Amino acid sequence: GASGSENTYNLDGAEVSNIRTGILDNQSKIPVEWVAETTVKSSGMDAQFGGATGGVVQATTRSGSNDFHGQVSLYLNNDSMTARPRPTLRLNPNNDDIAEYFDNKQDNFRTLNPGYTLGGRIVRDRLWFFSSYYPSFTNTDRTVAFTSGQTGTYNRKDRQDFWLNRLDWMPLQKMRVTGSYMYNPSKVNGMLPARDGTS
Repeated sequence: GASGSENTYNLDGAEVSNIRTGILDNQSKIPVEWVAETTVKSSGMDAQFGGATGGVVQATTRSGSNDFHGQVSLYLNNDSMTARPRPTLRLNPNNDDIAEYFDNKQDNFRTLNPGYTLGGRIVRDRLWFFSSYYPSFTNTDRTVAFTSGQTGTYNRKDRQDFWLNRLDWMPLQKMRVTGSYMYNPSKVNGMLPARDGTS
């Protein structure tokens, strides 16, 4: 029942919650293909999770093993596979005393998410690797009929890269050392006006 900002998010033991808003932002999200284990605690949290009045979400990234495993995949999403947006309640742009429902138009968009994972051993029972790359490309076209009577079509391109490289080393039977490098920059080209044409 708590808001997102009241939760704490941890990835491989490090807190990745936004330091200002407390939420999990795009720079800290990871593809589901990287997740080995997830735990959610909603009560009885340890003192190290102080400040989490909602819950603690912990995720562990995958690691290599003595056997080689991998996958190549492509996810596709577009406006044809998405439900139409709901109407929005607004004040009439020409008369602030009238409330009306505005029928939001569907954007034309396509999201492509290709990628791979590969994991295995470098030295059996001692040293393992895991590597993955999942970029996301979204192209959105929005046609807006403005309240001034003009109509315009606008384009926005979103790109986010998700890189993960991880090494696991077991120098002793009861000791394991892990090092990983994650890189997930995002880039946006273009802006979209509000669908109702008032912006």
